[in-house]
Amino acid sequence: MGKIDLHIHTTYSDGSNTPKEIIDLAKIRDVSTISITDHDCVDGYIEIKDYAEQQGIELIPGVEISSRYEQYEIHILGYYIDVFNPVLLKCLSFIQKGRIYRTKQILHKLSQYGFPLEFDYVSKLAGNSGIIGRMHIATALAEQGYVSDYKEAFDVYLGQGKLAYVPKPTFSSEKIFKVINDANGISVLAHPGIINNDSLIPIFKSQGLQGLEVFYQYRNYINIFYYQQMAHKYGLIMTGGSDYHGTNRDIDAYGKISLDKKYLEELKLAHHQFIQSNRCLITESVHVKRPSNV
Repeated sequence: MGKIDLHIHTTYSDGSNTPKEIIDLAKIRDVSTISITDHDCVDGYIEIKDYAEQQGIELIPGVEISSRYEQYEIHILGYYIDVFNPVLLKCLSFIQKGRIYRTKQILHKLSQYGFPLEFDYVSKLAGNSGIIGRMHIATALAEQGYVSDYKEAFDVYLGQGKLAYVPKPTFSSEKIFKVINDANGISVLAHPGIINNDSLIPIFKSQGLQGLEVFYQYRNYINIFYYQQMAHKYGLIMTGGSDYHGTNRDIDAYGKISLDKKYLEELKLAHHQFIQSNRCLITESVHVKRPSNV
């Protein structure tokens, strides 16, 4: 069995590779199981599902949804979601529109600092998906010579608390956990080490969190061991992936973080049990005995 990478982005969000290129790269890099987890979008999975099957790549339906808890922007991964669930699609549509609104606000701020960028120009960088993100603005800033690279763009202008930062319009973490669960998905907290506030984990579990992204490209591998302990402590499943964005970040990341097969099996089991539990609840509600007439 090849490598397992459950956190990958494509051109449908802020990655540089098309979904087809992701599948082709999987063959080259000996990756046998992947999940395309684009930001607030499932179109990449839908586009490439059949091709992945033809190439012998196991493709798990996934998404990375933006949410908010107090002052924190929280990214929640959803695995084995029903990508045609109407509640999920309505939620994603709202967030996608919020991304457009946010982009226009950021561009207005940048123009005040002497860095004019046209919305249409940034939108073209996002391609056909329409999922516009800060990475596309960073690319535009670099292409126009306003910054040396995307890192400088985030460090000075686009990162949280920086000069042109604007919070993303989205839903609460509790709402997103419910949306993922309603779409029969397993919800996983993405890169908890980046959030750097572990007191949130039990709060999120009470809201519906089912797993932690333990295996990730942390600078310090002690973080992986630490979040393994946190997952055990709170009874959460463990997942992992490279958070691959292609040339927009670390071009060699794909497949670097390979999830052990046992954790993939635990994810599959958790999903199976979750589906069975939901079916039981539906069956019970249908077969509730009506009180007999006296």
